[in-house]
Amino acid sequence: MLGNPLAVVIGADSSTVSELAAFARWTNLSEMTFLLQPRSADADYRVRIFTPVAELPFAGDPTLGSCHTWLSSGGRPKSDEIVQECEAGLIHIRRDNERLSFEAPELRRSGPVERDTLTPAIKDLRLTSDDIADTKVDNDPGWLAVLLRSRADVLALRPDFSVLSGLRVGREGRVYVELVEDRIWIGGDVTTCIEGVAAL
Repeated sequence: MLGNPLAVVIGADSSTVSELAAFARWTNLSEMTFLLQPRSADADYRVRIFTPVAELPFAGDPTLGSCHTWLSSGGRPKSDEIVQECEAGLIHIRRDNERLSFEAPELRRSGPVERDTLTPAIKDLRLTSDDIADTKVDNDPGWLAVLLRSRADVLALRPDFSVLSGLRVGREGRVYVELVEDRIWIGGDVTTCIEGVAAL
């Protein structure tokens, strides 16, 4: 199965930040989230997003996976749109049958990628400049976004991870983007693979 693995823990309100970070390191997945009671009256739930090395204010895959888990565990939104609270603010999520999509947050940075950053990244990803359709800087977690020319090119990507130290590298090939009026919605399919309950 293709896609990003994500672990989601429900009801972590009493845990300390160090406990959340330690659990995220223990799972050793690219990302892990913890579902909490919201602070904002406008939110349905709150989420904290961790990698094995840091906490993120926002990330797309964890947003969709967390919402899927919240709904699957009996969560009921206050309105037609689900509202997730995270360190980046309130994120609106909608359902279209089984697919979830979030409204893209405002860009924190924009513009072209500097040549000094792009050139080694292309080399380390085993690409040429002809393989690249476009590049952008990230919206939050520190990603360099490189648009390839086809889905097949993305799935065929075999980066040399031994030389990618310091670069945050991921691969996205099953993303759905839709413009509705002036709102950009980013969607993807989410599948529950494993469920568990902590023994007390």
